Amino acid sequence: GKDMDRDTAKIDLERYREASRRVFGVLERECGVGSIVEKAGLDEAYIDCTAACLMDLDACSGLIGELPPDTVLAGSGGACDMWAHGRSGLLLRAGCLVAARLRAALLRDL
Repeated sequence: GKDMDRDTAKIDLERYREASRRVFGVLERECGVGSIVEKAGLDEAYIDCTAACLMDLDACSGLIGELPPDTVLAGSGGACDMWAHGRSGLLLRAGCLVAARLRAALLRDL
């Protein structure tokens, strides 16, 4: 083959673009209605999953109750300290659970 001119050659990013499309497809599907997935790059996103957290809290109203401030929610690969009180603490717990669902969906679907 011909020698490549390294000064003018470009890398083919199509493989990464396709992977990015698949990841963002899963994020948008799993985050749910009202959540915002803002693409910041091929492999970066800002996710506002407040709507999903609020829906989760509303769906289990009366079942979760108040959690003690020192409660730790441990999942695969980490822990989430429940340092906040009241509704904000429950919202933090719901956010940890949404993040765990997103990780599981990405691992399952990719």
